[in-house]
Amino acid sequence: MNNIGMRNLFGATQEQPFINFNDEKMYFFHDSPHLIKSVRNNLKKYNFSYDNDFCSWSDLEDFYNLDKNKKPRLAPRLNKIHMDLPPFSPMRVCLATQTLSHSVSSGMMTLISLNEMKSSAIHTARFIEFFDNLFDVFNSITHSEAKTLRKPLTKTSDHWKFLNEAEQVLGKLKVHNRTGKLPPCIVGWRENIIALKLLFKELDEKYKIDFLLTRRLTQDSVENVFSVVRSRGGNNVTPDATKFHSAIRMCMCNTLLEPSKSGNCESECDAVQFLTKCSELKKIKIQLKVIGDPNDDEYSDKEDFLNLHLYSMNIENILMENHEACAIGYVAGWMCSKLIHQECVDKLAAKSEDNSQVNLENTHIEMKSYQNANLLYPFKNTLEFAKKVTCIFNLNIESLLLKNKTGVRKEIIKIVDIVCKPLNICDACKTEFLKKLLNVLINSFIKNSNNNIDVFKMHSKN
Repeated sequence: MNNIGMRNLFGATQEQPFINFNDEKMYFFHDSPHLIKSVRNNLKKYNFSYDNDFCSWSDLEDFYNLDKNKKPRLAPRLNKIHMDLPPFSPMRVCLATQTLSHSVSSGMMTLISLNEMKSSAIHTARFIEFFDNLFDVFNSITHSEAKTLRKPLTKTSDHWKFLNEAEQVLGKLKVHNRTGKLPPCIVGWRENIIALKLLFKELDEKYKIDFLLTRRLTQDSVENVFSVVRSRGGNNVTPDATKFHSAIRMCMCNTLLEPSKSGNCESECDAVQFLTKCSELKKIKIQLKVIGDPNDDEYSDKEDFLNLHLYSMNIENILMENHEACAIGYVAGWMCSKLIHQECVDKLAAKSEDNSQVNLENTHIEMKSYQNANLLYPFKNTLEFAKKVTCIFNLNIESLLLKNKTGVRKEIIKIVDIVCKPLNICDACKTEFLKKLLNVLINSFIKNSNNNIDVFKMHSKN
């Protein structure tokens, strides 16, 4: 029996999603991670519409194809696996939330504003934004969240206004499948909204609660424990009480031996994966464009070296598409917000209400912004510096990796120091700004290389 069958068996309805047991109400909630996966799966199969505005998976594919090879990208987490959904991947919640995310919707809106996507795709972008917000409401876990709807529910929070609007939207939503009947996930979201309102009201009246963390209403924690327990002893999917007790004790002991997630050691999965995959490329013949090294005899004259890089960088900068420039603009604003000296920040960027400079490169920041986001809009000179560093990185990274293997960041910094006019800020902030920018570019390069290697391996097998 599935969850809907059990709900019907106990007599819970949409308007009364609870049963009475020992003078207490037991509320029924559909698991929100499962609901968001189902919405993604249905969007991939069928078109949705709201007031005759159509939402289509093909719009999402168009965005991915436009964004996938950019350096940096507007939606860096969106990859081929999100589009293709190979076996077992539809079960992964993270793939659904990364697809139906604020980053994807704002990226689509940016390309629509730049006339790189058709205007009708705005309905798909809004559909994605709506379900991202709805999932946020049912996924609050801490007070420190930047997004308003990811914060805990309170009596006076903005969640209630959104939930009232969400009920109306879900009521008018149509799916264009064979029967025209709404899928259970859409009905499930409506039932969850009603249940959440009633539960919070009861908790407030009985216990005078200050807030409610909605992630506690999902079954993810229990499922994660059961999944680990089942994997012990050869994927034993039906352990008896004795085996369950033994397995969970083993899990607890193993957890004590694992490094703390709050420690100072950070996983470098992407970098390790990149280095592992690169070993497979030894069989492939690659010809790379080498821009030049200041230590080479051919470029022993510093003036020749400077002229060569200036020429290449300027050409690359001129040819840079608005798509990539918008991504760099967003990254530049983020880097400014991380600098420690406010006087340096004020020289590089401004908040939206103080920003008098209108730049096309700031389009993505405008689309990405949300209530209380406090995103910074970089000034023209900051943008130009970030764009030039990006051009230098893209022109030199492959040849430097092939030649030096290590110390690549230092070599790029040397070129930047020779070619680019420095920012008018203190030395500490200059170093930090350049370090963070190169970190973003290196991470983007590694992810892009991993994806390209996977595609190459797939085609070579075929």
